[in-house]
Amino acid sequence: KKQWQDIISKELGCEPIKINSNLVSAQNRQRLYWTNIPVLELQDKDIFIEDILDSGFDNKYWLKERNTELLLKKVDITNAPKIACIDVYNKKVKLDRKCPTLTLPHHNSIRLLQNGRIRKLTPNECEKLQNVPLNYTDCDLSDIHRYSMLGNGWTVSVISHIFSYLPKEYFEINV
Repeated sequence: KKQWQDIISKELGCEPIKINSNLVSAQNRQRLYWTNIPVLELQDKDIFIEDILDSGFDNKYWLKERNTELLLKKVDITNAPKIACIDVYNKKVKLDRKCPTLTLPHHNSIRLLQNGRIRKLTPNECEKLQNVPLNYTDCDLSDIHRYSMLGNGWTVSVISHIFSYLPKEYFEINV
């Protein structure tokens, strides 16, 4: 809300910049970043959902037939491409070849239509959407905890981009 944006801006003494991770990821994730670092715009890397998909993943990610039937009663996939994200919450197939914003698992309403079948994204695919190194969250945690960390996280390339504009003297170590 604008009200909270104004409060944060006042307390931090700077205005936010709006960055959409879709420039460096296959995910639409528009966020405000408060920084006093002068930052140039990100360059679009043209990464799409088909670029980050895993192969050879466990069958547990495919929706069961009954769940697929229920989903297809809510979402029309008639003109959908072979690979597309489904925004279950808004009952739409995403035609822009991008994934909706990752969220916490209990808010998760993203499914993937892949060659006529529907499945969940794998944790590794979610890592790729957030530009996190592959298997970074694979540390004896359940998938649900991995999804939670990634849904609560930042897109690494966006943070890296902002920090790349820090003056070099911030990196000098005085011993």
